[in-house]
Amino acid sequence: MLFEPEKLARLNLKTKKANQAAKEKEDDYKVNLKNLKEEQRLVQGIPDVYGKLFDDLGYRQAFKNLARQVATVETFKNVVLARVANPQSKRASVDMLEETFGIFINLQSVYKMMDKLKNVIPVFKRYQNHQPQ
Repeated sequence: MLFEPEKLARLNLKTKKANQAAKEKEDDYKVNLKNLKEEQRLVQGIPDVYGKLFDDLGYRQAFKNLARQVATVETFKNVVLARVANPQSKRASVDMLEETFGIFINLQSVYKMMDKLKNVIPVFKRYQNHQPQ
């Protein structure tokens, strides 16, 4: 005899208990989708695709003294991506960044960044026209 009847009965009982416990756990995860509410939305496509394009186009390197301009460059990048996602006013872009992406940018820092862009625009134009500096 390969297995004794008592041992088979114990294994059978143990298996039934395990199956019952698994079914009870499974019942804990049943959800009525109509009762779900969205609490937060995570949008990843814009930063992933256009963020890489921003870097590949060299916009980050257009600012002189890059080490001192880290915050300015990040503000510029975030505003550009916000405008790609939804072209609106500066204030609306800042609001959208906070609500949609969880990125807080002070509106005043956007205006300061734009003041610094005045010096960078010629670099962008040369780069876009493939002219050396």
